[in-house]
Formats: sequence, structure tokens, C-alpha cells
Amino acid sequence: MRLGDQDKTWAPHTVCRSCVENLRQWTKGIRKSLSFGIPMIWREPQNHISECYFCMANISGFNAKTKSLIKYPNLHSAIRPVPHSIDVPVPKFTNLDVISEIDDCETRDSLIREDEDFIPCVLSRSNSPQLFNQSELNDLVRDLDLPKESAELLGSRLKKKLASPRNKILLI
Repeated sequence: MRLGDQDKTWAPHTVCRSCVENLRQWTKGIRKSLSFGIPMIWREPQNHISECYFCMANISGFNAKTKSLIKYPNLHSAIRPVPHSIDVPVPKFTNLDVISEIDDCETRDSLIREDEDFIPCVLSRSNSPQLFNQSELNDLVRDLDLPKESAELLGSRLKKKLASPRNKILLI
């Protein structure tokens, strides 16, 4: 299953718990269909003031009981989901598309040539993970806003698994 535009700031990067559960049940055959035939389609807004889905939706003053009353905008940058109909039938789940590792660069390039937004990356031929260096570890601790004790625990666990042996465990 291809999930695109995750490198873009305007694309949603999280999925709500109920959608995850509904998708899981559909893939297991417990649920017959999803609540939509075509999911929400996100595009980059051309004008933030008039096309930002999140800025245009007024959600203040609503609670769990009244959230169904929220009016969401119809925008070119955020095309709303389409329910099932005669034109959009309920699909049967068969399997998830699996992206296999492609060693042949020409084959890989021919598969992704049609995607204009694709930025190629250099794939490592080894199966070994890229280790954290000290500055990356410090950045991670700072980004996670960890207290000293938790940072030391993270450092020791990473040292066992993914950190460079040269890293110091004591983080300040």
C-alpha cells in the first residue's frame, strides 16, 4: 500500500484510533466494508489562508457529544471522502500491497518514474542499521524533552541495540 507525501508538512501524519481499528477489522474479514468508498484526498494548499483544512474548520466549543455538528469545509486541497454507492461499490479485501526490496536500479526506476514527487534515496546493501551518533542522540533526547533519568535509560537501551559504542550514556 503506497502512502505518499509523508515528507510534506501539509499532509496528515496520524490516523485516528477508530480508523485504524476499522481498517484492521476489514483486513481480517471481521468488518464487511469501510465507511467510505474513496478516502479523503489531500493535496498541497495553494493559499494557506483560504485552503488550509485545519484552519478553516472551526472546532472550538464542541465536545464528544456535539462533535457530529462540526461543519468541515469542502476545499480543493482536501477532497472529502465519498460514500459507497452504485458507482463506488464496496470492495472485497484481498491483500495488502507489499513493497518488496528491488535490487535492480533500472527496475526500481521504471516503477517510480511516473511519480513526479519521488525523491530517490541511496539504499544500503547491508542489513545493518545506521547507528546514532552522539549529536543525534542528544537531539533525540532534546526533541523528546526527556528528564535526565529517562535520557540515560534511553541511551543505555540504544547502546545495546542501535547506538554507536563511542556514545556516552550520561546525557546532560
